[in-house]
Amino acid sequence: MPWPRPDMLFKARAKWMGKNELTDRLTRMKLRQAFGRLIRRADDKGMFVMLDSRFPTRLTSAFPTEVTIERLPLADALFQVRDFLRLQDEL
Repeated sequence: MPWPRPDMLFKARAKWMGKNELTDRLTRMKLRQAFGRLIRRADDKGMFVMLDSRFPTRLTSAFPTEVTIERLPLADALFQVRDFLRLQDEL
């Protein structure tokens, strides 16, 4: 996921809103957009995996409230993705 580049517009907005607030807002918008590309219809199923252990909890508000968020070690996440994909193949 691309992070904002500190161009002139970003610097002006950061000065107005505060750098952390602006960065969080832009990040939430990008997360919503990425998640929205995964789930488009009511019958869609998918897994959204963030492979960054530093992902701040405050940004999880970007996702719908009914989304289950789990923090797992990488190996456990890979097993869950594998199991999910196998289940989808069986359907």
